[in-house]
Amino acid sequence: MKNKKRNLFIYMTIIVVAAFSYAIINYRSLFILDGDNFEQGYLFLLGGLSKLKDGSFSSYDWTSGFGNDFLCYSFYSSPLFFMFSLLPKFLIKYFFLYYQLLKIVLLFIANYYWFSKITNNFRSILIGSFVITFSGWTFRYLNFMNYIDAFIFFPLILGATENYLQKKQKVLLTMLVFLLTIHNYYFMYMLVPFLCLYILFRYIWMNKLLELKPIVFIEIKYIGIIFLGLLLAAFSLLPNAYIVFSMPRFADNATSLLTHLNFNEVYRLFSSIYTPVMNIFSYNPFISSWDGINIGWNGGGSLYSLIIFPFLIPLLFAIKDKRKKKILLTSFLLLFIFLYFKSFYILFQRTLESRWFYMFTFLAAFALTYINEEIEKENITRKQITYSLISIIACIFMVFVCSYIFKFNDLSSIKNILKTLIPVYLCIILYYIYYMKYKSLSLVLIAILSFEAIISGYLYCKSNTPLEEVFFKTEFLLEDVIKVIKENDSSFYRIVLDKESMPDYYKKANIPFAYDFPGVSMYTSTYEGNLSNYLRRINSGLWIYDTLFGRSEMYDQLSAKYYITYGENSSQSIPLDYEYLFDKNGFNVYVNNYSIGLGYALPSYSEEKMPSSYLEQDQIMQNFIISSDGENSNWTNSLKFLGKLTSDSYRELWLDIPIHDGILYFENFGIPCLTIELWNEDILIKKVTVEQFDYIDLIINDTEYVNKIVVIGEDIYDTNLFMNVFFKSHESLLREKENRKLLENIQYSKNKLTCSIETIDESLIYTSIPYSKGWQVYVNGMKVNTQKVNDGFLGFDIPGGDSKIKLEYKTPLKIPGTLISLITFTFIILFWINKYKQKIFKTNKT
Repeated sequence: MKNKKRNLFIYMTIIVVAAFSYAIINYRSLFILDGDNFEQGYLFLLGGLSKLKDGSFSSYDWTSGFGNDFLCYSFYSSPLFFMFSLLPKFLIKYFFLYYQLLKIVLLFIANYYWFSKITNNFRSILIGSFVITFSGWTFRYLNFMNYIDAFIFFPLILGATENYLQKKQKVLLTMLVFLLTIHNYYFMYMLVPFLCLYILFRYIWMNKLLELKPIVFIEIKYIGIIFLGLLLAAFSLLPNAYIVFSMPRFADNATSLLTHLNFNEVYRLFSSIYTPVMNIFSYNPFISSWDGINIGWNGGGSLYSLIIFPFLIPLLFAIKDKRKKKILLTSFLLLFIFLYFKSFYILFQRTLESRWFYMFTFLAAFALTYINEEIEKENITRKQITYSLISIIACIFMVFVCSYIFKFNDLSSIKNILKTLIPVYLCIILYYIYYMKYKSLSLVLIAILSFEAIISGYLYCKSNTPLEEVFFKTEFLLEDVIKVIKENDSSFYRIVLDKESMPDYYKKANIPFAYDFPGVSMYTSTYEGNLSNYLRRINSGLWIYDTLFGRSEMYDQLSAKYYITYGENSSQSIPLDYEYLFDKNGFNVYVNNYSIGLGYALPSYSEEKMPSSYLEQDQIMQNFIISSDGENSNWTNSLKFLGKLTSDSYRELWLDIPIHDGILYFENFGIPCLTIELWNEDILIKKVTVEQFDYIDLIINDTEYVNKIVVIGEDIYDTNLFMNVFFKSHESLLREKENRKLLENIQYSKNKLTCSIETIDESLIYTSIPYSKGWQVYVNGMKVNTQKVNDGFLGFDIPGGDSKIKLEYKTPLKIPGTLISLITFTFIILFWINKYKQKIFKTNKT
């Protein structure tokens, strides 16, 4: 038996490699997909490994955007992650694919473990293991680096649950819950609802005589074991929950209790049963991702679980054991109710995506193992198998017809889809032949399952084009530049990359994290939730904050000191007061001699009196610190109004006196897409094209004289939209900067900063650190209250005179979480010591 299992796992490794052979051969193993797989996975991997190797790993990190708690990056707790630490840095991108393939093999082993606890039928175990391992869910989330290694725990925990039901073993179940929680608490949160349903499902399945009291007792006891594992992991669970649930992405998901799926969403989910996952951004070719994008778009897992699932599932109605038939049908009906109402999506995962569809995959896999055994025992007839075949062919035909009738695809697209999926649909016939003639031959079943798995992997690889090798040509060139900056500057600062001139590699959101330098670029699914209002002025989508294009003055607010461009034809929009410093490897480095460093002191301004215009808000921030208890409400606007542009598609604004050496502002009232041109008579000085902004600023240096401004853009909404144009001189900019009293003598380590400042009167301090309750501030040795200022940053009051300041970060809820974990661990140890003593006492007594 051991040799049989070993040979099966070797064979599975071969199948997984064969399924991804297209990527291995054609993409030279470089299968890093654009999007989250690159921005969140590969770059986090590079940055994380660097921090582990140089010892800079800390609970509060400066480099991931504005600073985030490292506990958010849960994949660092995966043993698989540390495998990469053995590789040279330049090889990591080539091993990324094999890293994912290893996890698929491990997922198969985990599923084999679970199903071996349910049945002794080898073919049933195979079916269940293949269905989950090569499910649409697995392929959909393969491009997320840390999802599959967390998913591996799901069948392991279900297998441990079977151990608990059959042998009353609790330790393994508790430890697996603990390990999943510290590895990825979000997946633990997703799994708990299913576990509560699964224990009831299996208890009722295994016991013919049922009473309410034992059912309630087994549920409560099982939940208690799960809760014990969660308590054991409290040192990680509580800080993670505090941080992530404060993010707008998770906090702002209110939906009506009875809000349900629309037709497009129902059709997308139903039709996804008949196609494997192909393109990760549009996983169902039968309907565009842009039709009802809330459900199942770029975040929802397909229902597809090998074609054996739709082929066998109609046979649920042919099961002779009426009790078990009712249990399965009732369970599926319950899941369909959960699927239909969107409020359950929020309950299961805090978003309107469909990652919780793994429940369908697991329940279907269990049902298929039982159906297979019923067929082998001939409790299901050949005629019923034939009816199943006919019904599935009819459903597939209906899906294609609906795709055409409702104009989701035209005729040529439908033909291409059919041509692509013919090998998958061929499996229906192969499964039919198998069950009609060879229903107990394991090798035949393995061959069919393997064929479909390989086809599914081939379609996935061929449909998802990765980043090309040339993309990484400049990958490590910036490191030498950053090293020079670090060697010559130990102060507190951030670095901004000019995305306009940078090679494509450096336009990705997590470059600051990967290169371990302070930066304002970040992947915003892990940013501090308190910054949401501030970030809206930069990117209303609140997804990826790449750069502050058109917000030159805000660089100061973010402590940006160095600005880096690339190439001879670098961007002409070098921020004012940035001076050329040096060049290396094709990169040009500029330094801002007026950088604010950590922060400054300014008079306060009442938050309640803030205007709605982002342009006015940002101007106020140059002269005041915005606070909820601010004292001022009046300010002198230093912007010079140049004119108003109407809703014509071509707009010209002539200036009597040319402007130069300053910043030109365009406040946009709804014109979606436009091009801005700056002219000096008939000489074009500058031209930019932008989309969807509230305002943008353009820098004009002291050698550029502008007397004509042209804005080209259609008012596509026909609502008489307009645009105001303003100008601020460089002289005014310098006066504003000189009014700030900067924090000085800044020194910082992993979780602590010290600085000083001298002021005449009591003052409010602004820091470029995002507000968090984890920060504790001490002024002259005395702890002071902190507050949120400037729409999301850390602020606090200081007395007049010379102030010595210390800022120390302590992860919220880390101490109580650690205490809970220690108490729980102590309780478990004492419990098992007591149990061991009782066992010895009984043995001696006997």
